Amino acid sequence: MKINMRQAHHSDIEFLQKLRSTTMNEYLEKLGLPTDEDTTLKYVKNHFAASNILYIYNKPIGLFKYYEDEKAVHLVEVEIMPQYQGKRIGESLLKTLQAQAKLGSKSINLSVLKSNPAKKLYERLGFNVISQNENEFIMQYNSNDKLQGK
Repeated sequence: MKINMRQAHHSDIEFLQKLRSTTMNEYLEKLGLPTDEDTTLKYVKNHFAASNILYIYNKPIGLFKYYEDEKAVHLVEVEIMPQYQGKRIGESLLKTLQAQAKLGSKSINLSVLKSNPAKKLYERLGFNVISQNENEFIMQYNSNDKLQGK
């Protein structure tokens, strides 16, 4: 299954709102966080320029949103439609991002809702919890640790 990726366009906003609701509302509701349309739209528009649509055969199936600065790669969101989850798509994207981070000797930073089972995937791929707040774990992958065999 070949996954393609392209930068999101404003014409993708409706898909991204549906995707967010479909993939995240369960975890947001468990924590008592808002899932209304305005909040969802605000989240979709957050770092919109960093949004990449994942698709197979021109059919959108997910979102991979990240950006880089001088010191780190910031993973904002990985969302994949339920029928495509469990096929190692997210894992493959993360491993590619880790290889990119290693080339630049950068860390990867992300936050994951405490109710989201994706935390197990991040831990399996070498991310560590570096802090937390009421609703999220803040995690980091340090590419230099992996290069040094730590």
